[in-house]
Amino acid sequence: MNFDSVLDDVGGSGWWQLYVSLLLWAPSFFGGVHVLMFSFTGLEPSNGFRCKVDGCDKDDFAFGDVPSDIFKRKSDGTIDYCSYRDYTKLDNGSCVYNSTQFISCKPSDEYAYAPFEFESTVVTEMDLVCDRQGRVAWVGSAYMVGLMVGSYLSGALADKYGRKKSLLVGIILSSGGSLVGAFMPEYFSYLATRVITAIGAQNIFMNAFSTTVEIFGKDKVSFLPWPLQYKTVAGVMIQAPFAVGMALLSTTASFISDWATLQWTTSVATFIQLLLWIIIPESPRWLVASKKMDEAKKVVEKAARMNGKKNYVFDISNTIKMEDIPKKDEDVPVNNTKYGIKDLFNPALIKISLVLMIIWPITTLGYYGITFSMASLNDNLFLSFILSSLIEIPSYLAVLIFMDVWGRKPLFSLSLLVSGLMCILCGVLDEGTLRTVLAMVGKFFASSSFALVYMYTAELFPTTIRSTGVGVCSFMARIGGISAPQIAISLPKVASASAPFYVMGSLSIAGGVFSLLLPETLGSNLPETMEDVSRISAQSKPVWKCAKFKQTT
Repeated sequence: MNFDSVLDDVGGSGWWQLYVSLLLWAPSFFGGVHVLMFSFTGLEPSNGFRCKVDGCDKDDFAFGDVPSDIFKRKSDGTIDYCSYRDYTKLDNGSCVYNSTQFISCKPSDEYAYAPFEFESTVVTEMDLVCDRQGRVAWVGSAYMVGLMVGSYLSGALADKYGRKKSLLVGIILSSGGSLVGAFMPEYFSYLATRVITAIGAQNIFMNAFSTTVEIFGKDKVSFLPWPLQYKTVAGVMIQAPFAVGMALLSTTASFISDWATLQWTTSVATFIQLLLWIIIPESPRWLVASKKMDEAKKVVEKAARMNGKKNYVFDISNTIKMEDIPKKDEDVPVNNTKYGIKDLFNPALIKISLVLMIIWPITTLGYYGITFSMASLNDNLFLSFILSSLIEIPSYLAVLIFMDVWGRKPLFSLSLLVSGLMCILCGVLDEGTLRTVLAMVGKFFASSSFALVYMYTAELFPTTIRSTGVGVCSFMARIGGISAPQIAISLPKVASASAPFYVMGSLSIAGGVFSLLLPETLGSNLPETMEDVSRISAQSKPVWKCAKFKQTT
């Protein structure tokens, strides 16, 4: 007997589950704040800048002190603010910029910036322009590296010390790292704080997600004609507050025009999560698995009371058979077969493994790439970020509705294909309302593919190698995450402004086509062995058919 039997007795989807899962929306909410922070604190000057011209400019020089035609034009007609015409200095001390030769700004030069959405950002304060412009995208890539490290540390800490303690560590790292980052005086120290913030942010989200899934039983949503579990609803919808967090940060940024003030004020607010240490319980499923029965008894009995089972008593001898919880020194039958990464390339799995290793970085690149590209869509920067964040919520609802009706495979493939098509159209169109609308549609489908990929992957790998398979795919996904800032932020500086959309769109369409090579898992039990995977592949539902279900009761 397993812990699900305990939840059957105390209620697997009652008021207690709702209470805890809603509290755990806070870490997800602040995870969205952390990930989008640099999109505002690292905003690049959109209306121009120039370096100081020695001998011509005074110490208090400004961008508008010189005529606009002194700057070099690139081959596509856009202005290169890092090069200006050579000049002739007149007897009265003024300078005339009438040469056909151009001078390039040097890294040691001082810079002045034309007014834009912010009075000050990390870019303008640290002069991350011209030869140092590439450093801007590396802040975003470093954050993604932090997410990758956080994924590993989160699992290790949570499994050994519990979800609650691991969550506390994540809150301290993410909030503390972000707060300290607001006072960093130079680039590399700020970069380090973003990595620390990302490690903590991944930790708080993964622990919130794990605990949410673990506290729900197998209860199904009774009013739906297909067997959708409350656990699935909670697991998908915990991503909704992440989107709300991004939207609220975008709104806040529209009122605070100094990057340091924006970062330290929002970072201070994130410390409110420390209250969770007092009010949320440890995951009772983890407590039972770790044989901490006295603590598990308190949590389970409180859950029973909140769910209306006031007379319930957690009795380990009756609820979970002692032989199901082996002692440390007890000899128990085990499967001595060792599985590793090489088994992902077993003949029954090799096609699935290779396709997923291609699709995961594409999915991650599409989601974060579109998010980071919002600044270039239209003149209303803040509205673009707000809408692109909130569009994720109906996307998650659509996933819940259709994934158990149409299936994982067609929904996942369609999401990648449509997202890719929208990106390419955004690359073709000029700035305007239509381009923004198409970008929002692309973000909608990119979000749905991002929400589906974890679940779909877990259902494709057998139990004997599932953790390894998901772990390897998650690692591959970070390639897409690390690449996203480079493509969204740096690529337009060396190519055209449309280049990122062409790259993301082409890769997303390729990913949608590749995903058609995967089997459908809808209607199949989770595979336990390699033979189960082969059976699922053989019995896979065609993409054009919907599943048929009896009304659940």
